[in-house]
Amino acid sequence: MLEKIATIRNLSDSDEALRSFVFKYPEKASTCSARAMAAAIPCSPSTVTRFVKKCGFHAYHDFQLYIKNEVSEIMESSMTGHVFFGTDFC
Repeated sequence: MLEKIATIRNLSDSDEALRSFVFKYPEKASTCSARAMAAAIPCSPSTVTRFVKKCGFHAYHDFQLYIKNEVSEIMESSMTGHVFFGTDFC
């Protein structure tokens, strides 16, 4: 469950905020643009792009697909239909 993102170490404060956003709002993170995610943190869209690359993805779209697939798997096994990963990921 989002291991690629949870295992990254030595992140900046902005990167930590992005990771927290993804874990708190995975459904939103899987559908919003890099610019929208940057505005929610707040940080720059280029910071979002750098974070995605640190997580091992080639592009933001790959990152979104990964999150979307993880959310889908969890929702299939969830009784509530809502996904929340919490913030205890390290």
